[in-house]
Amino acid sequence: METRNANGKFGFKVYGGGGFGRNPALGFLLIPFIPPSRLARAARAMVELFSEHGDRTNRAAARVRYIAARLGKAGFKKLYLDYYRKLEKREFPPVPTFPSDWNAKTAVSFVLPEHTVPEDAGYKRWLRLATRKTRFKGESSVRLFIPKGILNVAGFRRLASLLERFGIPAVRLTIEQNILIPAFPEETLPALYEALKDLPEDLVFSTFRGQLDTCIGAAVCRIGILDTPRYAAEVSGALDDYFRKHPARFTAARANTIVESLHFSGCPNSCTSHQAARFGFQGFRKKIGETLVDGFTVWHNPSEKPIGKEDPEFIPAAELPARVLSLLEEAKIL
Repeated sequence: METRNANGKFGFKVYGGGGFGRNPALGFLLIPFIPPSRLARAARAMVELFSEHGDRTNRAAARVRYIAARLGKAGFKKLYLDYYRKLEKREFPPVPTFPSDWNAKTAVSFVLPEHTVPEDAGYKRWLRLATRKTRFKGESSVRLFIPKGILNVAGFRRLASLLERFGIPAVRLTIEQNILIPAFPEETLPALYEALKDLPEDLVFSTFRGQLDTCIGAAVCRIGILDTPRYAAEVSGALDDYFRKHPARFTAARANTIVESLHFSGCPNSCTSHQAARFGFQGFRKKIGETLVDGFTVWHNPSEKPIGKEDPEFIPAAELPARVLSLLEEAKIL
């Protein structure tokens, strides 16, 4: 975790022993401060600790948090520091440096055609959702919404070509698996919007589909229980329908809060960190009568604690879209 020491020097706190999934646990402090140059060493120490002390007989217990539970906090911290000290003389790659102009302002590298501001509601909606004014006059940051956080090779090439055409020198990847253009001239936003709309990928958030945080699902994941993306798509459709019926209620703040609040995992392993979300949906199957039914429990975390609390009520997957809307309404998000 990022921190600064008493002298104002930038560095990191090192935590360990926590994790999501079955039997989630909070991490605890191992080292109060390390400089960036020791970050790789700190990570390597944890890797070697787990390699030599992790459970190799039970895959479900092959997690660092189970070592911490077995040894206790004091014992785990002592063991970790032993591994950290052993690496004192080992050389690690230096911290990479970035050129001072890597985040330079966008300089449009082509002559823009005559371009009027689009009158459609989609453009105004995109401006509210995707752009934020920077501290520089006439410039905004622009967020590109990547459906499901995934672009294939062809999609990356199309996007790279667009960025190059607009003279955008650098972008950032966000923790939501989106892309951020740090600074872009506001007078060019209409042209950028039209160019983004021409791409086959929906990078302008015209729908909630692909924007809700979901695991990859049992169709791909061998240890998954439910095909989670399918159910998240049904919830997305319900949200799109809601805002079509209530267009005045669509705001950038509300849409962003919805995306941040809803996380879907197809099993207890919490690949989407659903156990820490405002509303985290954990998939499993339950036998009702003679039928095995797909469904979810909900983890609630309105206070944004490190780990929320699970409500054991079983929600059949067929009822999920309606239940999500109800939860959002009860929380006064809708």
